[in-house]
Amino acid sequence: TAERVNEVRMCKFVSQVIPNTPVTGVTEEMIKRLNIHVVVCGDEYDRDDDPYYAVPRRLGILRTAPRTKGISTSVIIARIRDASDEELAAKDKLKGRSTVMEGS
Repeated sequence: TAERVNEVRMCKFVSQVIPNTPVTGVTEEMIKRLNIHVVVCGDEYDRDDDPYYAVPRRLGILRTAPRTKGISTSVIIARIRDASDEELAAKDKLKGRSTVMEGS
């Protein structure tokens, strides 16, 4: 999620990113409370029967974005799973993080 959030934050017209929205979907109360003007989701949710984005769709503030190869959650999770402990420790060391490995 952090990688995706950072990618979106770097977009020219994005003023704020709200990660980890409720799994139950975007509510009208949330839209009003946070003064949301646009809700963006992946184009796989661009269906009339999708319950998660029904409210922003009804309000006319829903925009969709095409999937970007290599940035999907599935690909990121697979990269993490495939990385060895040594690779992760080396990356952490380069970033100045302390890494404690099992058995050390």
